[in-house]
Amino acid sequence: MKKAIRNFFSGALCLMSLTAPAALAAPSGAASSGQGIGVGVIFGEPTGITAKFWQGSRHAFDAGLAYSFDSFMMFYGDHLWHYPGAFGASSRFVTQLTPYFGVGGEVFFGNRYRWDRKWLVRDGSSAGIGLRIPLGIEWKPGNPPLGVFLEAVPGLGIIPGMFGFFQGGLGVRYYF
Repeated sequence: MKKAIRNFFSGALCLMSLTAPAALAAPSGAASSGQGIGVGVIFGEPTGITAKFWQGSRHAFDAGLAYSFDSFMMFYGDHLWHYPGAFGASSRFVTQLTPYFGVGGEVFFGNRYRWDRKWLVRDGSSAGIGLRIPLGIEWKPGNPPLGVFLEAVPGLGIIPGMFGFFQGGLGVRYYF
């Protein structure tokens, strides 16, 4: 388990170090630069409401309140780094795509399950804390002021015990 955790964080740090130069080299006037506050929904695992708060053209904070069907409810927050212009300028659509990655955390409350021979049985309630690394892409057409995004989020639960998880979804935000 310790080796898996070490490999997970080593890979995440490697990804950050490889992509950081691209963020610095991206053209300053690239499309998809940040603006304002976006509010919307995300569908997937988990499903819920989401908000994004831009802190300049390349940095943003996102937060959400979501649920995972019968398992848990969670609150999450992430700091995101965006790479406008990363896919080039071969078409207008391509210039409107912005990849991003981030680091964040989550607090979750939910049901605890255990295996009873062949069946998964509810075994009470629990609360916990986890770390997240969202990886995604957002399409911002500009008019209307929407952001459509797809993200995958590997993570690590640290309380009440160590465990890995994977979340992801498709969402849309309206920007004010």
